[in-house]
Amino acid sequence: MGAGKFYHFLDGGASAVDASRMALNFLRGSSVRLVLNGGRDTVIGATSSDGVALGWERIVEPASCGYCSGLAGSGGVRKTEASAKFHAHDYCQCLARVVFQGQSTANEALAAEWSRVTSGKSKKVASAAWEEYWSGRNGSTGNGSSGAEASPETTGEGSGNAAVVSEPVGLA
Repeated sequence: MGAGKFYHFLDGGASAVDASRMALNFLRGSSVRLVLNGGRDTVIGATSSDGVALGWERIVEPASCGYCSGLAGSGGVRKTEASAKFHAHDYCQCLARVVFQGQSTANEALAAEWSRVTSGKSKKVASAAWEEYWSGRNGSTGNGSSGAEASPETTGEGSGNAAVVSEPVGLA
């Protein structure tokens, strides 16, 4: 994969040094995505077979990209087979969080922002409006698929303007 990307960038006009750096960055981003997918898939798989779990939700960092924040803000809590896929890009720092009965979503404030910004807009126009709003709000630039790191550090503050709330879980 690394050699293939190196030659791809080289064929695109990059110098050998730049193509090497770009390929290394690509491999790092892919590695982050693949490693974190193991944890994401574990949470999502366990959630689907847990009768007490309402589902799972995407948890983003405040400086996340517009793509991830849009998925978190518009997605709500998911549990169906159709929503069992966690869409992540290279360098994506997002996590899957189980939401149990008696808990509320950690994305409440983000969902309110999403609703306000995208109100009355079609899917494509809503996504574009959200991307513009989000990048203006926190300076993020795209979804990181170009090799740029979307969110290099974990802040532990939850998503959007909302902090992650610790709530007791009521088991039925």
